Amino acid sequence: MPYRLALITPEYVTEPDPAGGTAEAMRKIAAGFRALGHTVEVFVSSSAAPDAFEHEGVRINRVGNRISSAGVCLRVLASRPGDWAHWYAAATGRPRGAINLADGFARRHAEDPFDAIISTELDGAAALIRTGAPTTHLVRIATSLARTDALPRERPFSGPLLRALYRASLRRGDRLFAPSHRTAEAYKRRFDREVGVIRTPVDPGIEARREDVPPGLPPRYLVHAGRIGRAKGSEELAAALNGAWRREPELTMVWAGREAERNAYRRCASNWARENESRVEWLGPLERSELYAVLSRAVATVVPDNAENFPNVAIESLALGVPVIVSADSAVAEIVTNGEHAVTVSPDDPNALAETLARAWRGEPPFDGRRSVPPAVEEMTVSRAGAQLLSLAGLSAPGPTQNAPAAQLSPARTAG
Repeated sequence: MPYRLALITPEYVTEPDPAGGTAEAMRKIAAGFRALGHTVEVFVSSSAAPDAFEHEGVRINRVGNRISSAGVCLRVLASRPGDWAHWYAAATGRPRGAINLADGFARRHAEDPFDAIISTELDGAAALIRTGAPTTHLVRIATSLARTDALPRERPFSGPLLRALYRASLRRGDRLFAPSHRTAEAYKRRFDREVGVIRTPVDPGIEARREDVPPGLPPRYLVHAGRIGRAKGSEELAAALNGAWRREPELTMVWAGREAERNAYRRCASNWARENESRVEWLGPLERSELYAVLSRAVATVVPDNAENFPNVAIESLALGVPVIVSADSAVAEIVTNGEHAVTVSPDDPNALAETLARAWRGEPPFDGRRSVPPAVEEMTVSRAGAQLLSLAGLSAPGPTQNAPAAQLSPARTAG
């Protein structure tokens, strides 16, 4: 018997706002449930007008990410004293969408109850969700502790409240899960709660969507893609490139994705001598099919961030048989063999990163053109992730029903 499953998220691939890793992860989770024959609805906060529509066989319930000051005051007055800080945090900046997510979900849940909910602590999306038995609430941990711990320092006014909202989201979950053992263990130690590990699955359409080559692609290159910015290690990579060019002056890179901060790419490019600027091709945001085409033709994908939970671009590169260069502290190191599908480097050693970039350009193993997919990545299917989530929720996980639609994922802007 099919289950009714709700995904609650501050971002999704249908939205006009820049979509990040959580948007892609939720899209793949929805595909996994669909592949198993279940009914899925997504609740997403958005800058667009509230709406309900279908996308990839999934009902999308779009709620606003703004609420009037009068509405905030009424909610604060109506809430229990222990909830005041959370309501106030939800009304500050983008996280105020948490209020509308809670309201939108509550209305649909009252009309036709869901069997399980999968939400996230990102932007406090789960903080105000109330379900009640027998509905199980799973919370996906999308943010590393390093990132949440940095919020008060990065945002002196709203950061402490936003961090409180993240933690309130964790308390709302009946069960927690993360895409990596590294993140799961960190949260388990900090909050003394069991945290399951369910990997973000590979896009099932990745092999079929790699022929849409964007213009301006060099014949040979390394690639850095996804969100471009300080938190993603882009500045460390930009600095290391100077050392790589001293070793291999012809080394060429492609950078693609959305800028996490304004002028993030320009700030990175300011590290380079004028004669080297032409060695980096900046493509900006790409369609998903274009991104897969760029990744599949690369010598290597460079993912230097050491605080990332589990970057989609690394998973997608490995699924295409492309070796990756990652931080030794990265969660990606859990699923690869160093020297076979990846080379790990110390996050505090720019010379080591520069030397690894030069090695990749010279075609030294594992960057010698032999394509192979790590066994762990081959197992990261959407159906497997869907079954694992149902098991975590205490629901049986039958195989795809006879009439269950295949997990078809349509093109959308990605690369960040």
